[in-house]
Amino acid sequence: MSHVVTRAVVLDNLEALDRTCKKLKWVFNRNKKTYRWFGEWVDDSPIPEFLFSPEQNAALLAMSKDERREYLSKVFGHCEHSISIPGCKYEIGLMRTWEGKLVAVWDWFYSGGLPYVLGTPDEPEKNPLMQTYTIECIKMNLEQQGVEYSEVWNEISKVHEIEVVTGGVWG
Repeated sequence: MSHVVTRAVVLDNLEALDRTCKKLKWVFNRNKKTYRWFGEWVDDSPIPEFLFSPEQNAALLAMSKDERREYLSKVFGHCEHSISIPGCKYEIGLMRTWEGKLVAVWDWFYSGGLPYVLGTPDEPEKNPLMQTYTIECIKMNLEQQGVEYSEVWNEISKVHEIEVVTGGVWG
């Protein structure tokens, strides 16, 4: 089974991605051009629409199921970078959308292990990649401005909080 999902979060800061992976104890495979997934699009889940232009989406939907399976099986599995998560059989691929934006793509079928770490498509709030990447981008922005901050894990709300101490435009 293949169940490919992607998020409309642009991951264009490779340094923040590297820091994110180190923080999560994952491996950022810079310039690795493939990622592990089921290996075949079986056409039993929605096409990640924003990867493709409206015209490409229309053409994909107009294809027969067999044509779509063959075409998408060649598209998925290829990427610009990948992320490996210890204990997971499948990997996250970082692919360019039709607009040139870098986004995360992965096969969320349970046999690959990723849903246990990233949640399912219906649970984006459980995805530590998106949350940690956002925090790392904020921290990098503060660092570039010379702002001193502290990072705190809020056990009640289960989120990371950034507390500005001093410096930059605020201090």
